[in-house]
Amino acid sequence: MKVALFIVLLVTWPAILVAQDTRAQIAAATDQAVESLRQQVWSLPAGPGMTVGRFIELSNSQQRLLDGLRSAGRVGGPRWLDNATCQVELELPASRVIQVLRLVALGDPPEAPATAEQIAQATGPWRNRVFRAVGTSVSAGALGDLRPRVESAAWRGVSDESRRSALRAAQQDAARRVLESVGGVSLTATQTVAGALAEKDRRQALLRWLEERPVTGVSFREDLEVEVAIAVQAAELGGEIARICGLALDERSQRQLAGALAAVMAWPVGRAAASRTTAESEPVGVVQLPAAAPEWARMPLDASGEAAAAETKLRAAMQAEQRAREALRRQVEALRLNGLTVGQAAEKDGSIARGMSRAIEEAKATRTEYRPDGAASVRVRLDGRTVWEQIRRER
Repeated sequence: MKVALFIVLLVTWPAILVAQDTRAQIAAATDQAVESLRQQVWSLPAGPGMTVGRFIELSNSQQRLLDGLRSAGRVGGPRWLDNATCQVELELPASRVIQVLRLVALGDPPEAPATAEQIAQATGPWRNRVFRAVGTSVSAGALGDLRPRVESAAWRGVSDESRRSALRAAQQDAARRVLESVGGVSLTATQTVAGALAEKDRRQALLRWLEERPVTGVSFREDLEVEVAIAVQAAELGGEIARICGLALDERSQRQLAGALAAVMAWPVGRAAASRTTAESEPVGVVQLPAAAPEWARMPLDASGEAAAAETKLRAAMQAEQRAREALRRQVEALRLNGLTVGQAAEKDGSIARGMSRAIEEAKATRTEYRPDGAASVRVRLDGRTVWEQIRRER
């Protein structure tokens, strides 16, 4: 009987861990989509000379708005691009946001800086809109597989080992920032979070938990610094701290702890620098730019790339997108600029090279197709004006 019980535990425990990881990734992707919805509605008019964001801040109703955004419906189920990458798409009618504003305005006593009638008038132009957002999360273990979307001159001299090391260091930095920011929060009547985690084993356990959180954003900068964002919610963090410290908190205490953590918790983003492994000097010189924007600044540019089946669908799509951006780079390099091509000008002038790379980074993937054989095709698009503006901005 004991043997049978042991076998059951042996079989089911990994499944439980996988389920927990899956739920964490779905929750992280959902939270990212909710944040995108918030950004979409934040600057919309909500009253006389007032945006939704200003209305929410003045009425101190951030939680009400967040609850309304979280009521967004999911479009289909979570999409797993591969074993490590989850996408969640949300859809929210504008009427739900407007309803939040109205309920705040009709509060007793009134809390809002605008009346329900003023809200109805200001929100009229967008009351029939439907907001959509997609959130993506990647498992912490797959972080090292991520690469810059464009192989810029700066990152061309960085080895895979250095890139992975920088990503890992940024991930650890994000965890450390979160932990240090909440140290002063009272955990019990006599102890703060920092005091409760003074024991090395406890501190390391929480750091490991933070470092294993899903990744919701990665940025590769031209100065070879990487930024990594991890998914951390105050309520989850509070629950993990209590578990590690062996505290049994009632529901009210859990809410209080989550609120205290949310008030001081640092944005869960870490940074680290990669080291260049090959010597590549930036071109030095100044190429005169035309006074007026070139004709191509009014043209759209697009390119496509394909990749054969890889270990995962995401890897194939990433390879296809990289090839599409390389094709787009060749198009940009062929554009004319004061008797030279942009590519020739970039070889002479480092500011033009940087502006060109930044513009190509901003290109949007407009279509991704997966074929039955596992191959992927990606199309990217870039406005010529973006190229021109980025080149001028670097001056």
